[in-house]
Amino acid sequence: MRRSTVLPLFGSLCFGSLLLGGCAGSADSRIELPLLPGWYNGELAYYLTTDTSDVQMSTMMQANYVPRLANALPSAPGPHPLATYDRVYKFPDGNQASVLPSIPLPLGAGNQDTAYSPLWRVYEVRWLRDPKGAQLHSADAVLLAQEQGTVSVTATDIIVNCPVVRVGDQLLQRP
Repeated sequence: MRRSTVLPLFGSLCFGSLLLGGCAGSADSRIELPLLPGWYNGELAYYLTTDTSDVQMSTMMQANYVPRLANALPSAPGPHPLATYDRVYKFPDGNQASVLPSIPLPLGAGNQDTAYSPLWRVYEVRWLRDPKGAQLHSADAVLLAQEQGTVSVTATDIIVNCPVVRVGDQLLQRP
């Protein structure tokens, strides 16, 4: 997956001088995390991948390996309306950004979307036909493409922690 932007941190989230202007902190307290693009209902959203339950994905994403995240998966198959995770549709061949089924609306403490969770179960999406530049920009588009036989969608046992921090021009801001 392509890395598009970096996010400086000073104790808590701070989007740097280009995005918010002047955050206090010493050079020793600054770290950078890559922002990753994803699609939500036709709009670009950006998220961080901080933790995964899979060692290979953790290495690839430069994230913490947290095997206990796999405990978020239910032991029985079927729908789980009280699950703490949501789906993320990942294209392992890298031909497009991931598709997110929910985001905080709006970002921050005013979030009203009770379906949003930064814990995601990874669903791999593979094109069954040559996409010729086709892109899927919503969860509905992924499910429709699956129904039409254009893509396969396979649940994995991988849980990732990926908070959404930007949607369009809206940024998660520090107080």
